[in-house]
Amino acid sequence: MNEAKIIRPLCFARASTEPVSIEVQASLFLDRTSCRGLTSFVHINTLSEEILLRLVSRYGIAVIVDLRPRPVFERPKFRHREVVGYFFTRSIKYIEYAMISNAEIDEFNIEKRKEILRNALPLGMTLFLFDDAATEKGWVGEMRHDARISSEFRTEMHPRSLMGH
Repeated sequence: MNEAKIIRPLCFARASTEPVSIEVQASLFLDRTSCRGLTSFVHINTLSEEILLRLVSRYGIAVIVDLRPRPVFERPKFRHREVVGYFFTRSIKYIEYAMISNAEIDEFNIEKRKEILRNALPLGMTLFLFDDAATEKGWVGEMRHDARISSEFRTEMHPRSLMGH
């Protein structure tokens, strides 16, 4: 490779005993523990891969509960493997609600919902993803109700406040 094209950082050594102040940029990510009990319910149609990953990184989301009956991040808006891999590499707990429910019965055990919330809300902000099918099954309303009556719940953030619209 042509040496002229390589960009190298400039480093200067100083022989001085004076203290050197180093400016440190504030973290781009919120401390997850400061977001305990915060929730947001976001319809998957309002998101793209870029917006979803920006939300996850900007707000320090600790848990994503996917309420969709078919929890697949479909093309062309998403690349499923990359999205789930992003969650994994950043230690974001990803829960596929349909996979832990009884698929043959539309009703979901209230104790299982409470267990999900007990385990999710104390970790940090919890993002609930849903679609029209999850709304029709009543899963969104049930989870929202159970979240609001949970002792760990602090507030629900509107998706527009997260996305800046």
